[in-house]
Amino acid sequence: MSTTMHTALCTLYERAKDGMTIQELETVAQLTELAGDEARRLSALCEGVACLVLSGEEAPCSAGSFQTPGGLFDLLCSLAHSLDAIGGLVEIGQEADRRVRMQLAGDEVRS
Repeated sequence: MSTTMHTALCTLYERAKDGMTIQELETVAQLTELAGDEARRLSALCEGVACLVLSGEEAPCSAGSFQTPGGLFDLLCSLAHSLDAIGGLVEIGQEADRRVRMQLAGDEVRS
């Protein structure tokens, strides 16, 4: 992969952050929570796929998309892409939250 989702998200945020209002930064800061939700959904999906693969091994004949190296490759690449995106969401959310706190602290100092 030449450009990861994480890199793309962080690049976009870096270009936009200086022109964002506190309200926009607060919205972006919510990405941390959304990333956690997505990680939990991905975890449940992985558990379901693992159960399918296990039950496929116990069946008289194999069935399903994850019984071949190609199917597993596609699955693992998809998981890697999703986790990369989740990592980018967390990083951007944390940075936006930090900027909101700094701006609010600066406003309190000026008051």
